[in-house]
Amino acid sequence: MMTISLREFVIEQKCIPWKLRLLLQKIIPWQVRRFLTHGKINLNTPDAMDKRYSSQGDDFVSMENLYAHILTLIPSRGRLLDAGCGIAVLLRMIRNRYPQLELFGVDFSSVAVQRTRNYGFAAEQTVLPDLPYSDDFFDCIVSTEVLEHLNEPEKTIRSFHRVVRTGGCIIATVPDGMGPDHCDEHVQDFTSDELIALFENNGFVVRSLEVIEREPARKPGASFVIVGEKV
Repeated sequence: MMTISLREFVIEQKCIPWKLRLLLQKIIPWQVRRFLTHGKINLNTPDAMDKRYSSQGDDFVSMENLYAHILTLIPSRGRLLDAGCGIAVLLRMIRNRYPQLELFGVDFSSVAVQRTRNYGFAAEQTVLPDLPYSDDFFDCIVSTEVLEHLNEPEKTIRSFHRVVRTGGCIIATVPDGMGPDHCDEHVQDFTSDELIALFENNGFVVRSLEVIEREPARKPGASFVIVGEKV
């Protein structure tokens, strides 16, 4: 006979009535609920992502509709960095579309970095906001579904500002309406105004902000796509 702990019974199997869960969600901050449930607030770790990326095959696809839109926004020449590159799904799409671009990737997962290198890209393991590149090195930085995982995203935007040249751009995406209450891996929940302020307060002029469906053929969900220019 299988036995489970009280915590598993109460929290993981959600034996608390749904109306009570909604009430607790309203009156107890998500940070408190997450710490009580998991023992920490930010659950993103390299080890967890190593396991995820190890399980994804070469044919893994993700957010193809969002990525297709990003392809229309990036410059066709110069140096481009994918910050939070994963296993280079987007980088491979970019290379197929713009083979003349010089492409780089960074990620905090060692598995992601090694697999990105195996696909033929220059990749480095780092933890944002640290970026191992000189000032004004890139023409464009792309960062998809990353900022919502960071405790201090403003530091990362300032780091992007340092390594992108004047006139260069940053293209970033964050989920629209999938904050910490809806995803245990998220620690930020941006509104459009908050996202614009994040960019404008850290050295970028916002050129566009759109809402794009990520992968409508497989599951619902949309993301903000923001384009900022360093001037």
